[in-house]
Amino acid sequence: MAALYAHLYPEVFGAEMIEELGTPGFLGLRESFLALSTKEDLVNGLKLALTGETSADVLARVQAPTLVVVGDDDVLLSTSGARELAAKFPDGRYEIMPGAGHLPFLDDASGFQALVAKFVDEVEANA
Repeated sequence: MAALYAHLYPEVFGAEMIEELGTPGFLGLRESFLALSTKEDLVNGLKLALTGETSADVLARVQAPTLVVVGDDDVLLSTSGARELAAKFPDGRYEIMPGAGHLPFLDDASGFQALVAKFVDEVEANA
């Protein structure tokens, strides 16, 4: 699991966060990852990803307004991928967070919370 973390770290965190946190951040987040992730969880998640419902029709059935948030440094989904994903929801929107990676809620927690609060306010105003 430690080797997996070392491989995933630069793929999910933005370059700015990696630089800012340095080695202590890498090690601290690794300890959290190892404490929360087991080999069994990983295997079960991968099995579900391979065998679960993957049709875009599933997303088209979502009735709630949906917000997709990615960082502009997200190498796994990308900004165009976020736009395409949001378009699959009947009321989907997307936001791109500058300087963030695949986990923008960790890269910039307050910025992420502000985006979500704005989204919720807009949804409630239109309800």
